[in-house]
Amino acid sequence: MSAPTKPSLSVYSASAGSGKTHTLTGEFLRLALQNGTSFRQIQAITFTNKATAEMKERILSELRTLHTNPEVSPFREELLSLFHGSMEQLSHRAGEVLSEILSGYSYLRVKTIDSFFQEVIRGFARELGIRGSFRVELDQNDVLERSAVQLITQLDLGENRDLSIWLRRLGRDMINRGKGHNVIGEIKRLGRELFKEGLLEAENSRLPERELIEAYRKDMSGIIESFESELNDHAEVLQAIFDSATFHPSDFKWGSTSAPASLYNSLVVKKEIKEPTSRMKKFVDGEILSKDSLGKISEEDPLVLKLVELIASYIELFRSKYPLYLSAKAVLENLFRLGILRDLQLSIQQLSDEENTMLISDSTSLISRIIDNCDTPFIYERLGSTIKHHMIDEFQDTSRKQYDNLKPLLEEGVSHSWFNLIVGDVKQSIYRFRNADRSILSEQLPKDFADCYRLFNLQQNWRSLPQIVSFNNALYGKAPSLVRDFMRERLRTEEEILPEHKLECMLEPIVAAYEGQKQVVARQSDEEGAVVLHLYDSSHPQSEETEQQEAEEAADDVLCSLPETLIDIQKRGVQASDIAILVRDRKDAGRIATYLMSWQKEYPDYNRSFPHITLNVLSSEALSVKSSPSVRFLTDAMAFLAGPSDENLRKSAYQSFIRIGDRERAEAALHYNEYKQADFSPQETERLLQIARTDLPNMVEMLIAMIGEKMESSEQPYVLAFLDLVSEYLEHGLPDLRSFLSWWESKSASSCIESPANANAIHILTIHKSKGLGFPVVLLPYADWGIDIDYKKANGQIIWCTTQQIKDDRFHRLSHVPLSMNSGLSNTLFAEYDAQERINCAIDNLNLLYVLTTRAKDELHIWINTHKGKESKSEKPPQQTVQQIIIDSLEVDVNSNSSLYTLHRLGEESITDLALPVYRPVQKQQVEQINLRITNTRDSLDPHLLSRKLKIKREADHYTSGEQVDAIARGRALHYVLEQTETTKDLDSAIEKAIVEGLIPYQEVEETKTKLHEIMEHPLVISWFDGHLRVLREVAIVAGRRGETYRPDRVMLYPDGHTAIIVDYKFGKKRQAYARQLNRYRGLVEAMGYPSVSAYILYVDANEIEEVRPAVE
Repeated sequence: MSAPTKPSLSVYSASAGSGKTHTLTGEFLRLALQNGTSFRQIQAITFTNKATAEMKERILSELRTLHTNPEVSPFREELLSLFHGSMEQLSHRAGEVLSEILSGYSYLRVKTIDSFFQEVIRGFARELGIRGSFRVELDQNDVLERSAVQLITQLDLGENRDLSIWLRRLGRDMINRGKGHNVIGEIKRLGRELFKEGLLEAENSRLPERELIEAYRKDMSGIIESFESELNDHAEVLQAIFDSATFHPSDFKWGSTSAPASLYNSLVVKKEIKEPTSRMKKFVDGEILSKDSLGKISEEDPLVLKLVELIASYIELFRSKYPLYLSAKAVLENLFRLGILRDLQLSIQQLSDEENTMLISDSTSLISRIIDNCDTPFIYERLGSTIKHHMIDEFQDTSRKQYDNLKPLLEEGVSHSWFNLIVGDVKQSIYRFRNADRSILSEQLPKDFADCYRLFNLQQNWRSLPQIVSFNNALYGKAPSLVRDFMRERLRTEEEILPEHKLECMLEPIVAAYEGQKQVVARQSDEEGAVVLHLYDSSHPQSEETEQQEAEEAADDVLCSLPETLIDIQKRGVQASDIAILVRDRKDAGRIATYLMSWQKEYPDYNRSFPHITLNVLSSEALSVKSSPSVRFLTDAMAFLAGPSDENLRKSAYQSFIRIGDRERAEAALHYNEYKQADFSPQETERLLQIARTDLPNMVEMLIAMIGEKMESSEQPYVLAFLDLVSEYLEHGLPDLRSFLSWWESKSASSCIESPANANAIHILTIHKSKGLGFPVVLLPYADWGIDIDYKKANGQIIWCTTQQIKDDRFHRLSHVPLSMNSGLSNTLFAEYDAQERINCAIDNLNLLYVLTTRAKDELHIWINTHKGKESKSEKPPQQTVQQIIIDSLEVDVNSNSSLYTLHRLGEESITDLALPVYRPVQKQQVEQINLRITNTRDSLDPHLLSRKLKIKREADHYTSGEQVDAIARGRALHYVLEQTETTKDLDSAIEKAIVEGLIPYQEVEETKTKLHEIMEHPLVISWFDGHLRVLREVAIVAGRRGETYRPDRVMLYPDGHTAIIVDYKFGKKRQAYARQLNRYRGLVEAMGYPSVSAYILYVDANEIEEVRPAVE
């Protein structure tokens, strides 16, 4: 058996939807099935654990298919050539390889790049001076948090005077930028610069010493002072000229705006630095006098000549030294950050040494040390296996350091003519903030492996229907050129600062990435698909709006149209779980999720005729641990216990406390004057004082116990997740309250409970999270992000620039300096770095659009604001947004449709009028509304769970059985229906609402209806629901000076004004506590002026009614 020869380094340019996973799997199978090749000699590298798991599963699945039923395998034809067309031999060999892998599964080398590097480091731990028990720290934010706290501690101890100066400078800078007062948070944000590969590589992983930073500061100050001194000299000469002259600055051509007048006004009057104007240059060239001044002033006047000479000197000073001056100022403004980073780096290193940990970001540097000192065969010897074939996925996301470490391994393979495979797509490079360098795939790789490099373009699109493929082909056929032309105009500057030929070279990659990338439809379907452009105009002619107001109104226009669009899509046969709303950032995701949830509450009958339609959403914001009212109370209470004298913290803790289990009651309480003075009861206050005296684990347990009776079962997954996070913190963090709260502040934003994988809900996720995924229907509500950098939003963003290109030796003491991104950089000697960063940003923003529009399988919806905004007075073109790029690329005519898209004009027509495709609903298994394991609080949340086992695991004994979970779910559904029912006529509609909310599975609808109708036939219940009584359902009763809130399920008032009936619905076993609760309600209703009050408990499961007698005093 022999295999067809292939180039030793094959590079697949895999556009979105082109089947790269299929390609990778096929090549792995081809290599593994060859005689003489062991699967242990093949290594596939991916960039996420999810991708690793999927590829392993795909390999095993395909081998099983090839062994048992090769005729149906999609790889059959290409693999048969290995066995001279023998299906039997292919099946036999597939079985052998499958057996080998299953018996040695740990040798199946499908890994993330980080796990591979960790494997190498552990093999060379002794040579690297690392103790074998070292722990890899994945959470860089946690390390930054603790290191920042350690820095602040040094100040408290009176140590490190330089750091004190730098941090005060940081505080002033934060105030000037409007960034608040959270210094630790800003230190952490700044600390992320330490993980930028380019910086550490340039500085050999160590930042300069304080003494060098101070010397550099003096050098930069010297440059600044020298330039300003020369300006002062010019100002003195100018003042002397006009003190001696008989003429005035305004006597020259152009009067009060003449060259002498402008210079005098800036230098002498305002004492400001102002660049030479065009009139100053004309003045020096001879345009000195106006017609009116010809007889009054002579151009040969010695003072006039001296004035001309002075202005010429001023122009030359700016030409020769102003860029240097601006460069020194830019450096000096950020030099304190370099000092802070130096000390923070030392603090991180100290922490790592103490805890024997290694940051995941350090692994690439350590690997470099290994590769620089060892031959590749020796590395493989340590790994226990020679890797002949490397297959690397998502190569556009590779960093420069990662490539430097992989390159020798690839070179070893190609030197033996071993087949190696690289798959990537520069158009999908959107992770530059993680050190990804797209130029490695597009430029470096072809140069380094020119002798054996062969490029294959995967041009077939297996994901999307024809309409979407055609739309994207047209869009990206023109958009890159438009982006390039736009950036060229934005970046044009003085030739001396950034030569035009250099700028053109920098712009070229924008277009190069998209050249020759037109795709061909490969998906077999009778459908054409659809692209809908939703057009709206956010302008309001009669109003003078700020840009912020216009943006907010545009967002409102989009939000208002979303429900109609989502409902229409589902009416046309698409499941809610097949819809994805993609956004640029989490803020937009939260806004949309909140709006859709609120809209459903405001219009609860929106799907009465279509119960399968839902606007429920799945998003990280909706599943955020900190969004839970119970978790909010725990953290607010802990903050209060850390600062018990702070009345605001006490109020926040109390407000969180009363919201648990009954948010409506808490909201209602806001309308009572008593609430403003409400506080914890004396008993609750005493309990909190006891809790405050305990350690952190006991504090969390006791706070949970404090709300255990009130907590809804739906809250338990969030509380359990919070306990996991507390446990995680206690493994490595200081067990004091303030340190935990600081850690939680940084951790809470990214902490979510696991998404219900099979929930029938609309997905809301960021574009970055959507990469690699595909959805039948994709919506882009906000196509409003800019192409160029927005300096306002880039507030404080840092770029690192080399100094060797500056001719002044004083800049060379430091090889790299941090600079803040702002509009002034384009006038400095660092203009090339500013331009390169802005071009990279433009490519990122174009690539984000590409990733988004290629996620759609069947339909793509994009909202486009046709309002062009205010005219720019600047010479530079105004900022372009991606929606304008779409309009210009496709030459969109707002008045007519195109073969590429359908227009929907918001406010003028309904989306139902567009005749969009109707899809055949895909038959799926019954979807569930939630897939989280929940149970009774007192059974699940063991009060000693945290202290008994710091590393919490959700083991079986912490949960109730599946039957109990089902019973809880049924109880919630029945309670909801009874709560919604005022009379028996409302029962069926209440059941429909419960179905829509996902509380009643379709297979249980008839059983539930039967159960509830049986209850309604009870003679006593009939009188409760026949409509002759005034009914109060779930109405809050606020009592006492502390504003305690109670909420009976149903209170019925007789017309006589004296008689009342209270009913509470219960499920499961009878409990005496229920009777005590009802008597408490009875007392409250009696206090409201109803002397005759009856109280009943309706046990719904048993269909029994228990009358509660008044308690005997």
